[in-house]
Amino acid sequence: MLGSLGLRTLQLRHVSLSLPGRLDRSVADHERLLDAYADRDAALAVALTRAIIMAGLRGHRELRLVRPALRAARRSRSRGTA
Repeated sequence: MLGSLGLRTLQLRHVSLSLPGRLDRSVADHERLLDAYADRDAALAVALTRAIIMAGLRGHRELRLVRPALRAARRSRSRGTA
């Protein structure tokens, strides 16, 4: 059960990070988190961790909105009706 959950999480992460600007933002957020760890700033590390998780959730929700439009565009192109 946990293995399939981990696999699904990795799949969602890969797809959501493919959204424009999402990967750069994620890298910057994680760099700030590493700085907070280095500075031993627990409160900032907790806040950044929560913000990173919420950004991932927003990315997933955005993806759910964008994915049907992408599929429709692909179908339209494959039929030559773009």
